[in-house]
Amino acid sequence: MKTISVIRLFIIYMLAACTISCNSNVPSLEEPKDTAPHLNESDSLAMVNIYKKIGPWGYDWDLKDIQTWGGVDIALETSTNQYRIVGFNYYGSFSGEFPDDFRKLTELRVLGLGGGTLSGQIPSWIGELTNLIYLYIGFNQISGLIPPEIGKLTNLEQLTIGNNFVNGPLPEELGNLANLQKLVICDTKVSGSIPKSLAKLDKIKNIVFHNNQLSGEFPIEILKYGVF
Repeated sequence: MKTISVIRLFIIYMLAACTISCNSNVPSLEEPKDTAPHLNESDSLAMVNIYKKIGPWGYDWDLKDIQTWGGVDIALETSTNQYRIVGFNYYGSFSGEFPDDFRKLTELRVLGLGGGTLSGQIPSWIGELTNLIYLYIGFNQISGLIPPEIGKLTNLEQLTIGNNFVNGPLPEELGNLANLQKLVICDTKVSGSIPKSLAKLDKIKNIVFHNNQLSGEFPIEILKYGVF
């Protein structure tokens, strides 16, 4: 009886070992994770909407292939392993009003819109794009006031608004642009006096006010930085 029990235990052991061995050779059905970085979904949707609203422009875009998105710059956000849109700079055939989808591109460093027929006003939400270091709006049909919220762009180094129909006074909040190095307001209908708050811009190197409707006394305090 002992012999039979030993044989039985041996058979059970061999069957278990065979089962483990066979199972170890079965390929896993779990799909490998894709760790390659992708374009941030919100950025992608916003840029596609912008293209649909004011495009097409000079490049032939495939809306599913970021490599074809001429004028768009991306950078890898290592904390999320996602590409973010950090720049849109194009001089071409835009049309329509200033798309509010730009406000969703929260990592924008560069925004340049020139040479089109963009209409409407510079939106107040422009102040939400606090990472901007370069803002150019030129040779379009933008009208209305320059919004005071533009003063929230404290990382801005260069601001150009030209060859548009913007009007009214320059906002005092321009003096809040602590990192501004170049300010160009030209060929517009901007009127009134030059804000004295510009004297606070201690990093400013160049100010251009050309062909506007500015009037009043010139704030001599601005000259202490040797600009103009």
